Amino acid sequence: MKESEIRPQELMQRYVELSAQDAEVYFSGIAGRIDLPCVACGSIDVAKEFSKNGFAYALCNKCGTLYQTPRPPIEEFESFYKDSESSRYWAEVFFPAVAESRREKIFKPRVERLQSMCNDIGLEVTKLIDIGAGYGIFLDEWRAVKPETELLAVEPSVALANKCRSKSLEVVESIAENVIGYDNYADLVVCFEVLEHVDNPLEFIKVLKKNGTTWGVPVYKHLMY
Repeated sequence: MKESEIRPQELMQRYVELSAQDAEVYFSGIAGRIDLPCVACGSIDVAKEFSKNGFAYALCNKCGTLYQTPRPPIEEFESFYKDSESSRYWAEVFFPAVAESRREKIFKPRVERLQSMCNDIGLEVTKLIDIGAGYGIFLDEWRAVKPETELLAVEPSVALANKCRSKSLEVVESIAENVIGYDNYADLVVCFEVLEHVDNPLEFIKVLKKNGTTWGVPVYKHLMY
């Protein structure tokens, strides 16, 4: 798989430009920002590294994690993901251009691997939640193989939530941290390339666990830099 097949340079460059502009709109000031300990290990032994686009970054001296702090309030992130120009561009321009390529090269193999994992541990998936469902392709592909599974898409972007609805998926239009009414709901809770975007990774993982049943399984994949 070539990067250009799933992330064309010209489209990606425009997305980066819009994201930088949105950073000024949705995260315009430093008021309300909170200094955080290391998001990976909780250490307070951290050192400021650099600033970029109005965001300061620190390096944990204990585990080596580079992370953003002081952190804007979670409400600003929610507004950004729901309404920003870059989010709309991703949903309406970028992703449609690569959707089918990603379906074949990423999502179909992902569904196959996960179903194999579930079979290996004897997990019967009757209800599944996709946190940050995006275009809804993962759930679409899961349904193609397991049409009896009840599917729920959690997606904060208005445009992407509508894309999921267009695929006849049940949708909760929200960030995961604000979802209510689905405690102990699913046999399988998944999120892909989401953890690196969230306000508090540990609390986010607790949300995934809460949405699963007693024997539910949270599965997540994230980018490492």
